[in-house]
Amino acid sequence: MFFFFFFLKITPVLSSASRIGVEHSRATCYIVAATVKRERGFGTCRGSPEPEAKRDEEAERQREFSVLRLFISRFLQTKHHGADALEYFEGSGMEPPEENDRHPADADAEGAKHEVRHHRDLRQLVFSLQKTVQGLSHDQSKLAKDVSRMRRNSTELSVAVTSLQGASGALFSARIDGQLRQLEERVLAQGERMRNASSCFQSVGKLHASTVELFRDLRALEKKVDRGLTDLRKEVSKCDFDVATALSLSKAVRQDEIARRESLASLKNDLVQAKAELDKSRYKVLTLEGLVLNTTVSRRKAGSDWVSQEVKIANLEVGSTRLSKMVDRNSRKLAHLARSLDRAVNREVLDEWKRRQEDLASIVRNITEEVPTLRNNITRLEGEVGKFEDTLPQGKYL
Repeated sequence: MFFFFFFLKITPVLSSASRIGVEHSRATCYIVAATVKRERGFGTCRGSPEPEAKRDEEAERQREFSVLRLFISRFLQTKHHGADALEYFEGSGMEPPEENDRHPADADAEGAKHEVRHHRDLRQLVFSLQKTVQGLSHDQSKLAKDVSRMRRNSTELSVAVTSLQGASGALFSARIDGQLRQLEERVLAQGERMRNASSCFQSVGKLHASTVELFRDLRALEKKVDRGLTDLRKEVSKCDFDVATALSLSKAVRQDEIARRESLASLKNDLVQAKAELDKSRYKVLTLEGLVLNTTVSRRKAGSDWVSQEVKIANLEVGSTRLSKMVDRNSRKLAHLARSLDRAVNREVLDEWKRRQEDLASIVRNITEEVPTLRNNITRLEGEVGKFEDTLPQGKYL
């Protein structure tokens, strides 16, 4: 922006210089370039260079400016610019350096200078250039003030930018801290999820191990049950056969028992009849004894009747002995029938059947004893499954 305004200010100078020739315009351009080089340091406000680079640039600028002043002074002297033209440089800091020895061509050029000095157009041009330079110096002072103000503003702006950078750094650090905290929370949540997943995997492993163990126990139990069932079927078939034989034997025994009972009933009837006959015979004996007593009493009356009575008594005694022998024989028959009934029942078959029944009961008891262990394994498996279901997340993995 500064160069734009400076170009607007210097445009009339360039237009007026074009009327006096190319040399004058070149001199004016050199003046503008020197002024721009002088003010170059004020136009750049982006930042101060390093001290050494700044000093080098300042020294280079001073050398160029001194060469430019020398060139302009030589140019004005050689192009018939007299004392009036040199007045433009007085007080502006661009005076040519003082020279002790005069150039040889100066004596020849004084005549021409006298004519040029009184040239009206040139004097007007120099006057207009002086006015323009004064205006430019005034504008330059204003621009210097603006530059100083801009420097102050740039300083304040740099301070504000520094504070804003600090504030933005604080905000950025706060935001970074927040993001770090969120990241830590996410990492912790992810770690918790990983721990839950690992616990779920461990529970699944335990459940799998317990399931495999349960399946092994079930397989072993099935094998035992199958062996027990086969043995049980064999024993049951044997027991059925033994029961069938026992039933057939019991039927025969029952028939024999019925026959023996019938025979016993007949024997009892015979015994009752024999007892009745014995009672009758005893009654007869008693009657005979009474008769014998009567006969003993009456024997005396008749001796011949005594012998006949003795014979009858002897016969009665023989009959009584026969009856007693018959009773003894019948009692022996009853005892023989009881012994034969006991022998008819096969005690060995009954004992074998009882033994097999006890073996079958022991096998059934063993199976019933293994059933609670199976139930405990099933309940333990259900508990493991319940724990696994509790550890699983709700509606995420299942």
